Amino acid sequence: MIQLYLGGRSPAEVLSLASKSEEQCEAEFYSGEWHLLRGMRATAATHLRAAADICPKDFFEYRAALAELQRLNL
Repeated sequence: MIQLYLGGRSPAEVLSLASKSEEQCEAEFYSGEWHLLRGMRATAATHLRAAADICPKDFFEYRAALAELQRLNL
């Protein structure tokens, strides 16, 4: 994720490197946040919905994805 935010990897690369379900959860959420920071709401929403669907309910990313989707009125 650090590489994503520092510009060393793209969201697609981060997602392709996530092999475990927990990593996929995090990759979806932080890719969604990355897209939000760039004003790409529709793409962000897709990733945030995926995070909400696959993240374990006790993960921060699950609750944060739901909050972001609510904030975006989606």
